[in-house]
Amino acid sequence: MIRLLIFATVAVILAAQSPAAVHDAATITTTEFAALDRARTAVIIPGGILEEHGPCLPSNADGLIANWLAKQLADQIAARPGWSVLLLPELVLGHSGANDIGRRFTFPATLTVRAETLRSVYMDLADALKAHGFKWVFLVHIHGAPLHNQALDEASEYFTETTGARMVHLMGLAALENCCSWKEGADPAAVAEDGFTVHAGVSESSRVMFIAPEVVQPEITEEACVTGKDSAMLVRLAEQKEWPGYFGAPRFPSAEIGRRVMEAQAAKLSEIAQAILDGKDWPEERLYTEDKMDPADVKISRATEAVDAAIAKRQKSWLARQKRK
Repeated sequence: MIRLLIFATVAVILAAQSPAAVHDAATITTTEFAALDRARTAVIIPGGILEEHGPCLPSNADGLIANWLAKQLADQIAARPGWSVLLLPELVLGHSGANDIGRRFTFPATLTVRAETLRSVYMDLADALKAHGFKWVFLVHIHGAPLHNQALDEASEYFTETTGARMVHLMGLAALENCCSWKEGADPAAVAEDGFTVHAGVSESSRVMFIAPEVVQPEITEEACVTGKDSAMLVRLAEQKEWPGYFGAPRFPSAEIGRRVMEAQAAKLSEIAQAILDGKDWPEERLYTEDKMDPADVKISRATEAVDAAIAKRQKSWLARQKRK
């Protein structure tokens, strides 16, 4: 009996010390991959975009944030008894950088793909995951362009409707976007100067400072404020030749603000994902549906669609001349 108790105690200790069952899809072997329980393995796909963030933040700020959140979510899911996670490398593909707000479709540090291309990539991944029998897929991608998010939503719907399994673009949920404002209890002056911002303001800058302070240029606190009050005003600001590539108040971000926002987002992300895995009700309302979009944002989307169409026409014309499909 004593030996059994000792064995059980050791087993509990070893289980507590063993690493969470998070498998890196970039290094996993065929044997390890084949052994994954498809019904109890969640696939997590973090995404980024090479998009300008002004002179002081890196082009892949979105990806840094998404990767951090994806890893937190992976650990939370892997902590469920009997569950594991297949964590894919970040896909640095995105549609419509913030520079599109000012109809400046070529801008230093922005390298994007068409919305149709983005959707096709994720639909192809959906088919590959379907072929392997995976039942649960979560996309963690924070970029805010409407057509970008609609592409991820549509790829997720494709997987869900053709498999009977579930793929969810988590960061495109209204509940996640609206859950974690940095403004609660913040300095009123900072809130006023940051204004209405959708890109590289206090919140995003603070999150990058928390995750990767080494990639934030120290001059950020010396940058001028670019304060807007609504989407239409952001368009006017971004159309100006001297627009620096961001909105908001660069002198107010801090790693502490970033920590609070990121931890709150991670908790909400886990709460929703766990509800989905448990078959419970979860807040399915999407943030980026055209009927709820600001008219200024709709116009931006129409403009990016026109650019996409011109690129597609040019590519198809070249392929036709080369007699390629």
